Amino acid sequence: MQRRISVIPTVILSLTMASCEIDSRVSVDGKNPPSFRVSGSGGINFLRVVNVTDCDKPLLDCPTVWEIEPVEGQISIADLPLVTYAQVPKDFHQTIPANDTPAPALVEGNKYTVYMPTYNANGGGVRFMIRAGKSVELR
Repeated sequence: MQRRISVIPTVILSLTMASCEIDSRVSVDGKNPPSFRVSGSGGINFLRVVNVTDCDKPLLDCPTVWEIEPVEGQISIADLPLVTYAQVPKDFHQTIPANDTPAPALVEGNKYTVYMPTYNANGGGVRFMIRAGKSVELR
């Protein structure tokens, strides 16, 4: 009886830990064009790259240079592939620029933010720039 009682807290703790949200994080691979790796729990409805150079407005009001959405409307972060700027992954479609217009080249020295609002976890993003032909994360 004593052994069965000590197992119950372990099972409850395991179930609690399995259901914990993991904040989303985005990393940049250092290349140009950059690839973005997203980790965490939950899912996304879109991924957006915004030019924040000289933009003193809220992020949502800064110029969006590229945005993609899952064809199904949302995707689990666990199923999200590595995303390379301006290359639309399978099962996604580009919404900005419209009409399949190619995304503009990222400009050396400009600052950008890539982010994606999430559900079932806190969202994430990263600020980066192109410096000496490579993408560099800014802190």
